[in-house]
Amino acid sequence: MKLLTLVLLVGVLSGSAGAAESIPNSQATEPDQGRHFLWRVVGSNGTEVFLLGSIHALPKDAYPLAAEINDALNSARSVFFEVDMEDTSALGGRMMAAGALPPERRLGDVLDSETRRLLDAYLEVSGLSFGAFEAMRPWMAALALTSIELMKAGFSAESGLDLHLAQRARRQGKTIQAFETADYQIGLFSDMDEDESRAFLRYTLKDMDTVASQLGSLTEAWKKGDIETLESLLTEAFADEPELFDRLVTVRNLAWLPRIEDLLKGDGTSMVVVGALHLVGPGGLIEVLRERGYRVEQL
Repeated sequence: MKLLTLVLLVGVLSGSAGAAESIPNSQATEPDQGRHFLWRVVGSNGTEVFLLGSIHALPKDAYPLAAEINDALNSARSVFFEVDMEDTSALGGRMMAAGALPPERRLGDVLDSETRRLLDAYLEVSGLSFGAFEAMRPWMAALALTSIELMKAGFSAESGLDLHLAQRARRQGKTIQAFETADYQIGLFSDMDEDESRAFLRYTLKDMDTVASQLGSLTEAWKKGDIETLESLLTEAFADEPELFDRLVTVRNLAWLPRIEDLLKGDGTSMVVVGALHLVGPGGLIEVLRERGYRVEQL
């Protein structure tokens, strides 16, 4: 579940600009099911910031959203996302360029024997051709393969929570800002050395047979605000990869915190939408904000 975790709950390269308007009943609400992956943080002057943990790719039937999420969005004057959704309009091309091998090298040239064996076995079962991936760096092939598995299961970034809420916030005339650029997110992968890139593809291939069976339970845990399940997923995903955890989660959380605290010291209600795993667990935004004395309440 490592790469699935990254795509859905950490939020790197979470998608390209899409037609979130195609989701039906976008402002309808579902019956209340208890808690949600949504927190209210209150600053010393009473300023509110809503923190919403996102799943970056969803099936269309994940909607409508809970009333609490809709209410938080409607009350917010500004909405922050990990990346500017408009900045992703050319993301596919920039991603492919960064993930392409030099013309004189092919994927088969850079793979170790175990990773090549796992890839060949996966392609044979899936009916896919090696030629479709041979110009890609291993990390790019891993992302491409995971996108295929998500699409087969009916999940897409176009139905993801970020795009959905960004479209609605833009229509409502809210101020929309981003913590990162698309190029920064691409760099999280393109800066990998060859050993890291190969390992990333290898781990991905080892997890492929569990993707479809885990997607439904993961989405349900998110919809119910089930912190324990997603914290367990966080532990499982990064147990053997502390450096990857630091790069993709901890460092980014620390970079976002000053801007969140500025919101809490300012005026007006704001909403922050980031990958769900950025909120929970050790070093998660919820824990750190509580440690810094803010009142944090799960809704």
